[in-house]
Amino acid sequence: MKTTIIYDIEISGHHLEYISHLINYIINNNIDEEMKYVFVVHENFKQQYNSLFGEFKENKNLMIFEISALDICHLFKGNVLKRSLNNYKFLISKAKIFNASFVILLHFNVFMLSLILFRNRFKISGILFHQFYRLEKNTISQKLKYLRKHIQTKLLTLNNQITDIYILNDNSTVNSLNSKFRTDIFTMLPDPIPEWKIIDNYNIRKKYRINNNKKIFLHTGSLEERKGVFEILNAMECLEPKYHQEFVLFILGKADVYNDGIINEKIKNLKIKNLKIEIIYKNEFISNSLLKTFFDQCDCVLIPYKKIESSSGIIGHAIFSGKTIIGPDNGLIGEILRDYGNSVLLDEITPETISIAIKQFLTNDFPIKNWEEYILTHTPDLFATIILKG
Repeated sequence: MKTTIIYDIEISGHHLEYISHLINYIINNNIDEEMKYVFVVHENFKQQYNSLFGEFKENKNLMIFEISALDICHLFKGNVLKRSLNNYKFLISKAKIFNASFVILLHFNVFMLSLILFRNRFKISGILFHQFYRLEKNTISQKLKYLRKHIQTKLLTLNNQITDIYILNDNSTVNSLNSKFRTDIFTMLPDPIPEWKIIDNYNIRKKYRINNNKKIFLHTGSLEERKGVFEILNAMECLEPKYHQEFVLFILGKADVYNDGIINEKIKNLKIKNLKIEIIYKNEFISNSLLKTFFDQCDCVLIPYKKIESSSGIIGHAIFSGKTIIGPDNGLIGEILRDYGNSVLLDEITPETISIAIKQFLTNDFPIKNWEEYILTHTPDLFATIILKG
């Protein structure tokens, strides 16, 4: 029996989501009986899976191999090269244990330097996040970073054990990289939109006593500086008082201790200044069903992201629910939002531009565009089919 290892030892956000798509596909479809899939994952995977998708079902075609949080912590110690070598050696050891002929990396980036330096016996593919093609080249440091990433990617293509490097939602980058490096290993991978179920009889306006005349803004996901959460809160001070009671802002997701402190401090300062803006902040894990309920019942989704060269799963969820999106006008995210049409675009990510976009949304109608084709071409099953084809 041949063995494929699917490797992703991170547990947050899309990591758990992607692993779950692949497992569900293997369980629910007729998979080649001669292929065994070994998922090398975080020790909390089954616990998280059970809470989101129901009890994990055993299957003769798959096996879950959990790695302790302590071991994972050791793997990510040191500089970029050290982390890459640690993870690569660890992967090699697991490939030997299971006699793997193929390895799928759901987060390719950490392995890049090692796969430039070494050749392995098994074939390998993976999802590359934050590729260089769309990086800005305005300053000397940006140009040097672009050049470094360009050289690394070129060297990576010389590893003939790599069958596919997947780029999420970005045909332009795929075509450019394949042409530039005279290869065909770069492949567009649709970022999947899961069909989550809403919570029955859960009404956000009723639960939080929100007047029907008020709009609901939603910012969710990993609450980090690069996602623009601080700029959103600072934008509240840029709004004229007449807009303060026209909306409610929900900030939902997980923030680390440092970011949680800053978010709470900014909300506290807004209250001290007596701004009549209602902000509901939940620093906690949000279940898929609750998140889907918020996407369906909110009016506008805020994604003022600063790193715009990669796709975002939040866009897919907002599109699926037919919501207006406020987000950047550049990079891959800008391309998607311009195609989407139902968006307010930001030239740059500042409190001032965000406040102007909020006012624009509050004072204009945004008809919902039919994105059925996008939804049909970004299903979890299609994602799984492409990933598992090797």
